[in-house]
Amino acid sequence: MKQSGGKTIRLWITRILIIALLLAAVIKSPTAFVAALAGIILAVYLIWLWIKWKFWRILSPLSDIGNAFREVTLNLQKTGRPLYNPEPVQAALEFLKQNGFTVLGTFTAKQFSNANIVLTNHAAEGIHALIMDIQYLSVTTEFCSRYEDGKTFTCSNTQLPDVLPRPDIHPITRLPKAEVQAVFDQFKATRPQSGICNLKDEEVQAQVESLYGELKSYQLETIEKTVKTDAQLLENFIIASGWTAIEWHRKQHDVLIIHDNLKDYDLISKFEDAVDDEDEQYKKRKNRVESVIRNHKPIEAFQILSAEIPTKTRFRKIHELTEPIPAHVYLAEKPKE
Repeated sequence: MKQSGGKTIRLWITRILIIALLLAAVIKSPTAFVAALAGIILAVYLIWLWIKWKFWRILSPLSDIGNAFREVTLNLQKTGRPLYNPEPVQAALEFLKQNGFTVLGTFTAKQFSNANIVLTNHAAEGIHALIMDIQYLSVTTEFCSRYEDGKTFTCSNTQLPDVLPRPDIHPITRLPKAEVQAVFDQFKATRPQSGICNLKDEEVQAQVESLYGELKSYQLETIEKTVKTDAQLLENFIIASGWTAIEWHRKQHDVLIIHDNLKDYDLISKFEDAVDDEDEQYKKRKNRVESVIRNHKPIEAFQILSAEIPTKTRFRKIHELTEPIPAHVYLAEKPKE
């Protein structure tokens, strides 16, 4: 059982007193006894300070990341700090210069405190390119065009997973680990040709900041809606199930609510969390699982997976919901040990 802070402190005081009594029985000299006791108290205090410092080191950066994620406005500021990954950045810059791009400068921002952003522009072609030089990670290059109707088209060799929602008017083609030449060729071959804006060099920074704001606002709104939808679905199921409090307590971690607003990575995560990671049958069919999820809507995909994938965990559909959106509710039934 978890102890309160007051009980924990009293417990440690009791332990120190017991140690002190043991020392008193062993050490005859009062001076030596007091010195030993002071040493124990000092050691305990130093350990407490070390633990507090370690937690601060971990939690403080996480807090900064969380605050940056919620920040919608991007203010790029020019920086003269050294590059984190100079060789790949210089290689990308050399390629861009050879293909007619003008280097506009190196920037940073509060949201990207551990990254340098190099902006370039090819006004005649209506293409601007960003080189992301991220500390402890690789360098990525992305090409983007803006259109007269406000849409954009982007190609990038980023290796970061596509885990955040993105509006249809701002599509991105991801080519992880691809060479800059391959990304550029793919971009020119697939971008729409009608209505391209030929941004001037001085307009690129504002365009990048504006696009970031649009994407971030959309992500926050979508995530908020998703959380509310999932919460409402769960509440509606609890009411409809008629389960007692004891039943819900026993089964709550085995309930899966599947709806068509789930992203591919969400559905894969739900499925993998429910099955045994060490299940050899599942490991052999992991590629099949990912293929089904990519090529079907979530409700249909989960129906296929629950019927076709022979894992130790079986999924039984126990309810269908219609509000606030259609959803199927499954119960993961694990084998008895």
